[in-house]
Amino acid sequence: MLNIKSGRHVELEQRVLNRVIWRAGDTSRDPRWPGWDFTIDQVDTPGSDVAVGVCLTHDVGTAVKRHLAAALPGVGRLLLATPQGGANSRAVASGQHAFDLAESLAQRINAERQVCGRVHLFIAAPNTFTFFLGQRQPSMGSITLYEFDFEGQNGGGYAPSIALPIVLAALGS
Repeated sequence: MLNIKSGRHVELEQRVLNRVIWRAGDTSRDPRWPGWDFTIDQVDTPGSDVAVGVCLTHDVGTAVKRHLAAALPGVGRLLLATPQGGANSRAVASGQHAFDLAESLAQRINAERQVCGRVHLFIAAPNTFTFFLGQRQPSMGSITLYEFDFEGQNGGGYAPSIALPIVLAALGS
């Protein structure tokens, strides 16, 4: 857990087509980098939670909708975030681009979530982007991150992997 306010400079090895080191500030901002296209879907339940599907490397929309219908009745809306031009392995150009995308997505999540609602995150993206988004968790409120079972070891589909903030119960005397 390394909050954005920690002041630490972090470099991450990103494996796109080869191994590169990505960090905030690793390149100058380029106005040609794709930003986000957002869509909002009202889900069939009236819940106060919001699900967020991040489709940077591939489209997760169909799988997320299937999971919401089967397992998350408390979700009332689905925000899908797709890079302009569509999801692909080159949708994120650098660490700075990942940082900027994380910043703008966190702002949009804050605008969409309802008071006391949990955010359910489903992410197909480079790990550097996911790290930068995770640094903004305090501003996004309560979050559950989901992992897709690509190998089919646990029935396929999504399963919750971590819930934040972590609340430690006080030990009784």
